[in-house]
Amino acid sequence: MDTEAQPFSNVKVYLSENFATEGTDAETAPFDNVARGLREEWDVDDHKFVSDEDGSYFITGNMYLWSGFDEMDDILVDVYVNGNIVARYEEPVPAASGDWVYEIPTTVQNLNSGDEVEIKCLGRDGDPSFFSDTDETYLDIQRFD
Repeated sequence: MDTEAQPFSNVKVYLSENFATEGTDAETAPFDNVARGLREEWDVDDHKFVSDEDGSYFITGNMYLWSGFDEMDDILVDVYVNGNIVARYEEPVPAASGDWVYEIPTTVQNLNSGDEVEIKCLGRDGDPSFFSDTDETYLDIQRFD
């Protein structure tokens, strides 16, 4: 596809199945269902966005969580650019098990061609599960300049 003929980057991806974190290291959210992405910047195998041009990008989304138990302290949802955390959403998990929607931290990033964006999640003192509900768990990245 000729990406030069396409408009600015406009990517929206979902989970094709539920995703659970395990252990003490943050895990990349395996977004693998591309709903929007004419410029082919989403890498479905490595679950990351790879910018094909310099510009300012608006990054947002949600993670729909089910804790399933009450011992988890909090949830972290991080935006990484080139392996570094550039935005973090941290929220205590309510004392009762259940499900909640947590946002992917909204951020504007100046990206260069080849920069990589990914979302990583971690539940402190617990292993949360994220639902693949397309209305509640998604990542949206748009270039605006």
